[in-house]
Amino acid sequence: MNPSFFLVGHRRKILLLIITVGGFFIGLVMVTEGGLYIFQLFDYYACSGMTLLLFSILHRRTPTRGTIPGTRSKA
Repeated sequence: MNPSFFLVGHRRKILLLIITVGGFFIGLVMVTEGGLYIFQLFDYYACSGMTLLLFSILHRRTPTRGTIPGTRSKA
């Protein structure tokens, strides 16, 4: 999706509302009785080396043609 899609009308507010509500519910789960276990799962899997390696590979393989005027994809 193009970022200009969210700048039209009320779409930006809806996107921000979805992000805010999602973050609120994730935080709400963290403060419950089993929240420490959920936090450890987030910590172990979200910041592991394999996840960072996968994100870096996927980031490298995404084409950049059209995102910056005058550039071409080298992939």
